[in-house]
Amino acid sequence: MTRRRVFLARALALGLALVPAVAQAATPGAGTVSSSSSSASWQGGSFLVSNPAACLSSSTLPVPGCDWFDLTVAPLTGPELVDIAITPANPGDDYDLYIYDAAGNQLDSSATGGGNEQVTLSDPPAGTYRVVVQAFLVSPGSTYRGQATQRAVTEDQVAQAYHGTRVTRGFVGTPANQPARSTGAPLVFEMHYVGRNAAEPTLGIRKNGTAFIAAGDFDALPDGSPEQLARTEVLRSRDGGASWQSVQPNLILGDTTEPPTSLDPYIYVDEDTGRLFSIDLYGACSWLLYSDDEGQTWTRNMAACGEMVNDHQTLYSGPPPAGVATQGYPKVLYYCFNRVADSACGRSLDGGKTFLPAGAPAYLGVDPATGGVCGGLTGQLMTDPDGRAFLPKGHCSYPWVSITNDAGLTWGQVQVSDYIQAADTHTAVTADAAGSLYYLWFDARDRLPYLSVSTDHGRTWGVPLMIAPPGVHEVNFPAIVAGDSGRIMITFPGTTSRNRLDQRRPWSSYIVVSINALSSNPLFVWTTGNDPADPIHRGDCGPGRCGGMFDFLDIVLSPWNGRVWASATDTCSGRRTPSTASTPRPGPRRPRPGGRTRRTRRR
Repeated sequence: MTRRRVFLARALALGLALVPAVAQAATPGAGTVSSSSSSASWQGGSFLVSNPAACLSSSTLPVPGCDWFDLTVAPLTGPELVDIAITPANPGDDYDLYIYDAAGNQLDSSATGGGNEQVTLSDPPAGTYRVVVQAFLVSPGSTYRGQATQRAVTEDQVAQAYHGTRVTRGFVGTPANQPARSTGAPLVFEMHYVGRNAAEPTLGIRKNGTAFIAAGDFDALPDGSPEQLARTEVLRSRDGGASWQSVQPNLILGDTTEPPTSLDPYIYVDEDTGRLFSIDLYGACSWLLYSDDEGQTWTRNMAACGEMVNDHQTLYSGPPPAGVATQGYPKVLYYCFNRVADSACGRSLDGGKTFLPAGAPAYLGVDPATGGVCGGLTGQLMTDPDGRAFLPKGHCSYPWVSITNDAGLTWGQVQVSDYIQAADTHTAVTADAAGSLYYLWFDARDRLPYLSVSTDHGRTWGVPLMIAPPGVHEVNFPAIVAGDSGRIMITFPGTTSRNRLDQRRPWSSYIVVSINALSSNPLFVWTTGNDPADPIHRGDCGPGRCGGMFDFLDIVLSPWNGRVWASATDTCSGRRTPSTASTPRPGPRRPRPGGRTRRTRRR
């Protein structure tokens, strides 16, 4: 029996940029938690009007829709957590919660679509913290109750944090990161297996929280066949990953699913439209299915590529650039693939009904200017808020990104680093809500993960930062997603063993979060999705393919509540069994329609 595992993470967060405002005090306006008094409570409101703008932490005069409470923390003698929560008197009222230190730095926030909000501070230093409550959308006369609770915990319940190491040209030795102090909450995961074996599991989430995963297993032919072929089943979860059901359509003729086999499975959910795309490599092209009703019904395009001869496909949508008109669908759908001789792309302007060649290839497979024979394998596509498309690649042993500003008609290649090599062709890139780019790869010598940042749409890149958690000595195919400005989440399989010859060395699924990735010295918080005593893999893991994981993993951000889901593959169960990860209170967040960033509360 295969296991089903979902990783549910809790992470740090920062809020939106604030505009000038003043605030009123709660009743009482201050309180203390200490060894002699573990809780402090207050009453907030009443509020006559809502305030969907923002509230400053430092203010002395009242302003409609803003409230504050000063919380003094006298630390316990050992590890501790301080929970700060608000509960509205009217369950329909929407409040948001922000926490600041004495210097005015925002430490954490919770801003869901409801009013029950909570944050947790991990080992906060002694001092006074300002609790700011924003009445985002409330009924006239609304009130709320606030409470702060201090509790002792074990060492492994506080945040595991560290700073990365900048690796400049000429750096000598192997970089290593050391633990650092963090006042934010630790990452906490729930784990569920999805119930079907899968290689290269990709993910997608709709605005209502419905999740999908591509589960491709080698079971296309009857049991006992001398050879087996792969077959994809798209699985759907409507309960946060606790249970999964297949929505793969049956083939019209024949006793199997559509398509009957696959060379490469891949799904993608357009978070703006909710359209679910499932695209399987099938011979020289791809078989595309798409659904607007969560897999109840499907539309098909059995020649969805634009150009023949395909491999290692990737699919993503983005807003149309200036001068590009779509037809019946609001976004451009990009499809890029490996042709060995180059990395080619097609595009659809009608939501997947038809595909045409986009233009020039994103990369040349034989590229004398950059090193000779580089091949056509790439990482996964992505777009930024302005409609630029980016295709990352370990190109001739170095990290590169190819960029198009005209919906794929032309591409320009930029080298991210010319002195830290890429161990594999499958590198990763993402854009935050403000358009900053984050490029992720692992190096060829030490096989450690590196992060580089661009704030000019990919034209130039910062000094690479080695971001392995303390004690991690090797990783493979890291994946990354971004939310609001400076907020990123990363996943990868990693090991704490240095011995590459040990065929029993254990690998775990790591999750790493930063809420200030644009700073000169960002802080990272990490955990493993699995219990390290129950590894997801043993022995060799790349570079390149890692056992039954095959070529890559995935990480996505839910547009419903900001939860981050990441796939992992457990090869220790004897077969390729995928798992997913979601966060109830993520650090990375994307704005919802209207520009407001929402978050889910801790559970």
